[in-house]
Amino acid sequence: MPNDTLSSKTRERLIDVARQLFSNNGLENTTMSEIATASDKGRRTIYTYFRTKHEIYEAVIQSESRKVCRELQNLVDREQTPEMKLRKLMEFRIALAGRQANRPEVWLRSLFSRDSKRDNRIRAYVKDYVLDTMDSILRQGVDSGAFDPVQASRVPSLLTVLVLGSDWDLLRRDNSADAGIPPPPSSEHMQKAIDFIIDALRRIPTGTDEIQT
Repeated sequence: MPNDTLSSKTRERLIDVARQLFSNNGLENTTMSEIATASDKGRRTIYTYFRTKHEIYEAVIQSESRKVCRELQNLVDREQTPEMKLRKLMEFRIALAGRQANRPEVWLRSLFSRDSKRDNRIRAYVKDYVLDTMDSILRQGVDSGAFDPVQASRVPSLLTVLVLGSDWDLLRRDNSADAGIPPPPSSEHMQKAIDFIIDALRRIPTGTDEIQT
């Protein structure tokens, strides 16, 4: 039986090579033989780990989705308060809308554009992780008394609107550039929206008649 560490490294090597080939050539134009050759592994080795290229494709999708989720978790874990954790989460989720054009290896829209169903699965996987992480942060904030429970229940819907808005804003920026129109200040607008949500979440101490500015 092969060493577990060596076996894991070999599998990861095959996934990484396949990712690059799928990116350059597309799924349909990539063969198992090409993956084996590019990874310096024989066909027998590659079939030890994957029966078909679609299995490798699936492994690539899962691997890239986990990278996105780990990146989010690392950002959130660095922060101490529910407010800062939530801010980082919202900033990260909105930024994903813009990263697909500059870093397709992370978000995979262009990487696997020929397979929209799988692309949608990746979006759903990351979306669920974001919502689960957000729910944990919101519950922490409510339990600690930092967040208003009613306002906290509204945040997931608000973030969905913000994400859709950032997608639309990026589309406007692309079209505006072609038309010679200055692009809208997307980052500034989104940051103000996040500030508004965080401010609205904070509980006003009992006996306070107005919000201090």
